[in-house]
Amino acid sequence: MSERGIGKRIVGVVLVLLASTAVGAVVLPRPAQAATAGLVVGVLERVDPAARQLWLSDQQLPVAPGAEIVLPNGSRGSLYELKPGMRLRCRLEARGGSYRVAAVTVLPEGAPLLPPPPPELLRRLEEVRQ
Repeated sequence: MSERGIGKRIVGVVLVLLASTAVGAVVLPRPAQAATAGLVVGVLERVDPAARQLWLSDQQLPVAPGAEIVLPNGSRGSLYELKPGMRLRCRLEARGGSYRVAAVTVLPEGAPLLPPPPPELLRRLEEVRQ
């Protein structure tokens, strides 16, 4: 396969990953691959602080004890401060073959769910399109 063909495949995989996380989907590798297992983004539908559960874009997610909660002003918070309708970015960890939320970032109003792609990726996309 040519270098150009390999570049197209790499760019395609990156685009699929970016697109899937931008709409509240979850990207999960196998649990054995890393302690940080993925990222879930979306709108909080429900929270049960006593049971340590979040419902984010139709996904029920257990929250790890000691999970870090970061509020829009950058201060640390708790599950009790999370309210339905908040836009969240949740980092998942793998434990014993299952996933749980290790950190929650409450996004400020109007903030993108994901950071913009790096300029190098955008440049490569333009090269592949030509």
